[in-house]
Amino acid sequence: MSVFLDGQPIPGETLTPDICVGQLIESTKERLRGTGVIIFSILCDGDEIPADRLEGTLSKPVSAFDRLELISGRPKELVLDALADTRRSFSDSFVTVKQAANDMTAGNLSKGMAGLIDCIGIWSSVHEVVVQGGTLVGVDFDNLTIDGRHILDWLKDLGTKLRDIKRAIESRDNVLLADMLRYEMDEMMQGWERMLDAFIEEVKQFDESAVNPSTPPVLATT
Repeated sequence: MSVFLDGQPIPGETLTPDICVGQLIESTKERLRGTGVIIFSILCDGDEIPADRLEGTLSKPVSAFDRLELISGRPKELVLDALADTRRSFSDSFVTVKQAANDMTAGNLSKGMAGLIDCIGIWSSVHEVVVQGGTLVGVDFDNLTIDGRHILDWLKDLGTKLRDIKRAIESRDNVLLADMLRYEMDEMMQGWERMLDAFIEEVKQFDESAVNPSTPPVLATT
């Protein structure tokens, strides 16, 4: 059994035969307290643990794995990296959503739906990264205004649009769905590009020393 933090072995005296992954993480958090660093990812035998498997992994004994790695970093850097990746994916979805609408209009429903599902995943991730990343670095969501609109209105509108699309999918109204993608998404997406750019600049201005990362949960990246 080998246990590492950022490539460095964790001292053996902190490990007992029956310690579970969650206990190891808590003890490592204590070691990192006051450093401004958090644990954001776990690798078990080389595999990164996604969010939907995190709870089960935390309860397993460390001895269940040949190699366990904890990856840490500073919240502001992690959030900016996640926002940059999300921003690129969001821009890429412009082409995908237009192609999905064209495929549906042409009767190629399976291909169009596959493209749309990819877009929904990207848009949902954008919403999640803004909320979770902003919370992690201490964004004041109650008082933040971007491009003349309250941040919560931006988030609400994107959530509403996602629900509208999902309802159209569930009702199998492919004509409505194609029309929504063709005529309603451009304005929303262009607005969200501006919002993301402004939000990234907002995060860049945060004083990381004011962030309290001493007790955040592990963030499993996807």
